[in-house]
Amino acid sequence: LFYFSLPVFKGGLIGSNVRVSLPGEYQELFSWFEKNPEGRVALMPINTKYGWDYRSWGYEGSGFLTYGIPNPLLYRDFDRWNSANEDFYTQSSFALYANGDRAFAATLKKYQVKYLLLDESMTNAGGSDAVLKIPEIKAIAEKFGWGEVAKFGFLTVYDTGFNNEMFTIPEEYSQVAVDLSYSLVDPIYLGNGDYVAGGGLKYPFIGLDKRSGVEISLENGNVKFRSASFDVSFELPATGSAHADLSINQGFDKAYNCDLRSLGSVSKEITASGVLYKASGGGVSCDYISFPDLNYSQAYVLHVTGENHEGRGLKIYLFDSVTGQPYIEETLPVGNFDETYFIYPREIEGQGYTLNFETRSFGRMSSENILTGVEFVPVDYSKLSEFSVGSGSMPVKIQNNLKILEVKKYGDLVYKVKAEGEGLLELNQGYEKGWVAFTAKSNKFKTFDHIKVNSWANGWVINDQWLMNNGQAINHQPLTFYVLYWPQFLEWGGLLVGALTLLILVLKRH
Repeated sequence: LFYFSLPVFKGGLIGSNVRVSLPGEYQELFSWFEKNPEGRVALMPINTKYGWDYRSWGYEGSGFLTYGIPNPLLYRDFDRWNSANEDFYTQSSFALYANGDRAFAATLKKYQVKYLLLDESMTNAGGSDAVLKIPEIKAIAEKFGWGEVAKFGFLTVYDTGFNNEMFTIPEEYSQVAVDLSYSLVDPIYLGNGDYVAGGGLKYPFIGLDKRSGVEISLENGNVKFRSASFDVSFELPATGSAHADLSINQGFDKAYNCDLRSLGSVSKEITASGVLYKASGGGVSCDYISFPDLNYSQAYVLHVTGENHEGRGLKIYLFDSVTGQPYIEETLPVGNFDETYFIYPREIEGQGYTLNFETRSFGRMSSENILTGVEFVPVDYSKLSEFSVGSGSMPVKIQNNLKILEVKKYGDLVYKVKAEGEGLLELNQGYEKGWVAFTAKSNKFKTFDHIKVNSWANGWVINDQWLMNNGQAINHQPLTFYVLYWPQFLEWGGLLVGALTLLILVLKRH
């Protein structure tokens, strides 16, 4: 065993045929961040959602910057660890490719991004590098005055000037009830600034991803939106729809096998019910339908119906003619499917969407799908996003009177905070239920309500009115409290119990 593993101890853990040398620019970058370790970093470009990078100097993989940069790093490879991790890139990417410069800058501010790291060695594998939008990112940095604080060849670091403190105190905030899980946009932050979840107006139809509990259906000539989270529905007329005529041949003239090695066989047949696609032996049947008259400034509901007869379900990709990015990439369910997807309006000039279809076989497992209907229904997104439940038409802003006097950090999970006044305290880490804030004074113990800030961060409304002196509330006195992540103590406790148990067993044996 030692003989066969000997190459590992001679530097052969990574084979020479897959090893590439790290350019010196990265070593310079790592050294710079070692001297500037505070502040969240966002990597650009953001042309792909797959968490797999390609660089012009020969590297491809899930990334390596986390091994050299001590700062918190927003990296697509982390999407898999928490369902909320992708929201920064979802919103910033949508804003960038929708020409929403203001929304892009607001997203960086919302997520407290201190540094923008532009890596011009990143490439768009198999496509045009224009989709990387490197000139546009540089133009946005110049437009908003983000200074170039470091440059190492193809690597540039911009300082956004946004907060890099672990705790922040917003000057004012509002209370709203909204679920922006997987949402491409955040018009509340863009229009009103900081907000906290709970109370106030309810906005059920800002985020329209079905994973956030919103159902979209076409019923009786209307588009019906229903939010399970808020138990409310809203309808808009389904007029002016663009339907695909599936009785005539569209897309490719005949069946097209888009497998890179042309494996297997594919077929395409126009039937009375729709378009029937088949693939076998590793073949991939690809097709498309163009909708050249759809405007990008208009919101739509995409409605797709059909049936999966065998194998993997039909996969769809929605592209526009400008960005070159897949706006939608979804695999439809097996069996009968009747699916809807929301397409947000964008600040892009032009028109024209192309919907691609893929029926893929895997080895001996054939695939067969029939497409029976495709339509785009125009809807007014402003009516959806502005629809609210509750009194008033705009969120009420609350002045924040809290002031931090001192913060002491113990590792990465315990903070001792001294503050005065009352108001909102924001911990700029991803929201987790395990974070708690508490104080103890005059033999009294109190925990503060844990809330979500700006749909992603931890927050607490701090007040000291519960402290009494001869029956009178003591307001705005300096207050010391602690913020900690309690699940970590369970892990330590488990390790301690395990060690003690092992020790007892050893002592008993002897």
